[in-house]
Amino acid sequence: MEAIVYTKDDEEYALLKGLLEDRTPAAEVLRAENDGHKRYDRSYDIVIVALEGAEGMEVVLEYSKRFPDANIIWVTSDRYFAGTAMRSRVCDFVERPYEPGRIGDSITKAVNNCPDRYEFQA
Repeated sequence: MEAIVYTKDDEEYALLKGLLEDRTPAAEVLRAENDGHKRYDRSYDIVIVALEGAEGMEVVLEYSKRFPDANIIWVTSDRYFAGTAMRSRVCDFVERPYEPGRIGDSITKAVNNCPDRYEFQA
């Protein structure tokens, strides 16, 4: 399974990467660059977008358009993006601040939505 995490916070990346690896030991977890370039060159099974405001919305909308089968988890402190999340068919919408258990449940949901080609238990 391949996952990519969009976040500017090193601690948040470590948390999200650890949760992904706990739930899918064979996971390859990448971190998107923080240089303003987004990775739309290929699909990932799980995409965690933990960016604020229009930047996060841009990534979610572009990913859901290009790769409709990707399991996108959108993390933001702006609850008003929930409607956009529903229209974009994201796997889950998580409002900050969140508990690690809450984001862990989101990751488990995304893992369970992944294709059967992966042999793991969530």
